[in-house]
Amino acid sequence: MASAASVQNIDVRLGFAGHTYYNTIVRNSSGEVLFPDEPEMLGGVLEQADDIWGLPRLFDFAVGEVLRLTATIDDGPDGGVLSCNLGGLDCATGATLDANPTDPLSIFYGTTGWFRGGLTPGSTLDYDLLQFAVNVPTESGDLATWFVLRGEFDVLEDQPQPAPVPLPAPALLLPVGLAGLAMLRRGQKRQRV
Repeated sequence: MASAASVQNIDVRLGFAGHTYYNTIVRNSSGEVLFPDEPEMLGGVLEQADDIWGLPRLFDFAVGEVLRLTATIDDGPDGGVLSCNLGGLDCATGATLDANPTDPLSIFYGTTGWFRGGLTPGSTLDYDLLQFAVNVPTESGDLATWFVLRGEFDVLEDQPQPAPVPLPAPALLLPVGLAGLAMLRRGQKRQRV
């Protein structure tokens, strides 16, 4: 059972910043290296904006698209990711909390996925997929190899949590009113005697 003190509700608006591919090499069908420019390198960093080959994507979000991240996380001893939704995608399935987080949000997906980063406006959240992808066909018909694929999100703003519903004023005045009626009744009894 989760204690209220250990449960964290997250509700932030994000802007999708795009994908980044690390240790990337793109070759044509003849084996000629098209990326990076220096073939002796072990691969380069390829930003989505520079991807002219059409490498596969983790997310179907458009760059600049604004979406919402909502999650309920119990960071107590027996806690976990109770719910998580990233722009309509379930991000709770297979999720476990990082036992030693260095970021406000740090969720693992098995041994190959990691969703981590800040939750305040101006910070970033990254989803890293550790995968040694070899000779993956691109939209252009070329072949791409990479080691890490990252989806990047910018935190735009916190969503305000609804304020607690205040107790209506009449409910607070009820005991005072009942006491006043009791005093009136008592005063009426004394006058009759």
